[in-house]
Amino acid sequence: MNLSFRIAFQFIFSNYKNNFTKTASLLSIIGLSFGVSSLLITFFILNGFENVISEKITNFDGHIQIKHFFNKPFTDSQIIADSLEAKFKDRILIDSFKREPAIIRSKNKNDGVIIVGLNRVNGFPFNDFLTEGKSDLINKNIIISHSLAKALNLTVGSDVVIMNTGSIQFKKNKIEKFFVSGIFNSGFSEYDESIVFVNISQLLQFVNEANTIDGLNVRIKNTKDIDELTQYLDLNLLYPLNYITWKDKNSSLYKWIKVQKLPILLIFGIIAFVSLVNIISGTSMTIIDKAGQIGLLLSLGMRKNSIKKIFIYHGLIIGTIGTLIGILLAVTFGTLQNKFKFLSIPESVYFMNYLPIDIEIKYIFFIFIASVLFSTISILWPLREVNKINPSEVIKY
Repeated sequence: MNLSFRIAFQFIFSNYKNNFTKTASLLSIIGLSFGVSSLLITFFILNGFENVISEKITNFDGHIQIKHFFNKPFTDSQIIADSLEAKFKDRILIDSFKREPAIIRSKNKNDGVIIVGLNRVNGFPFNDFLTEGKSDLINKNIIISHSLAKALNLTVGSDVVIMNTGSIQFKKNKIEKFFVSGIFNSGFSEYDESIVFVNISQLLQFVNEANTIDGLNVRIKNTKDIDELTQYLDLNLLYPLNYITWKDKNSSLYKWIKVQKLPILLIFGIIAFVSLVNIISGTSMTIIDKAGQIGLLLSLGMRKNSIKKIFIYHGLIIGTIGTLIGILLAVTFGTLQNKFKFLSIPESVYFMNYLPIDIEIKYIFFIFIASVLFSTISILWPLREVNKINPSEVIKY
């Protein structure tokens, strides 16, 4: 074993009582581990928050929506869907949809809603949001939100009456009865308070239209394909049809998320930086504490560069151990939070009722390299004290 590394190792793991260097080293490791874990957890939370938001939005509207430029119904949706499926095959999922304003009524209570028709017979696109019932959009089944069910005193199996608001204007009195087959709760008030889902064929029949839709929802299995898909649409989608991505459609929300990231990361970055300052101060005190031993090593012929290596190894060991402990703490916290969801947040504000954690290997790797590197580099400043040590002066004491 390298002599400099062995001495540095003994600084931290020696069994001598009243060892100031060991205590300072352990405190540096503890400080660094908490700094690394707090910074990693911050990355995990911000990433998890954005991913959960994106997942909820894309489950409703897809990653890309193809619509008429003037929001008019169109009939050539099957041609577009066939060309996309031929190009991207199993990488995408396409749903046609239609939206109509309507009034939903149960007994003596009613409310205004947007009734959304989907073309999937057995595939309510966000099964994770279902809290009761089934997602089968067949026959006269209808799926409503938890808040709407509470407002109208509805449960699975209840019947509701839907009236097309267009029938009021044209005095057609178009009214039909539907049966609640499922209840969902997404956390998005925009959807939960106003949207209900039926089979698109039932909706077309309800509004007396045939083969006309409002648009296509395109979901991508791997978001890395988004650029390829948008480039294809740029070249092949003809006016008056156009498309919009989920981030463009919710640009204000994603701008808000981006604005929140910088100050949060800055605050926790400062916490991590303080732990590095702790290493610098601990190393400086260690050099002062070991001045006599350093003088003895110099008098025995050991070069100052070799002595400096002792403290560089000392910083490397502290940085590696502290970082690994910090990573372990962050990953453990994230795993437990994802499993038990013991930290809750107000759903009405954050669109979810628990703190989301998304453990990313790339963040772990980046923080590990940065932490160990800066922990080692931070040692260089106090190493200047080694040059000031005069063996003849320190040995005599």
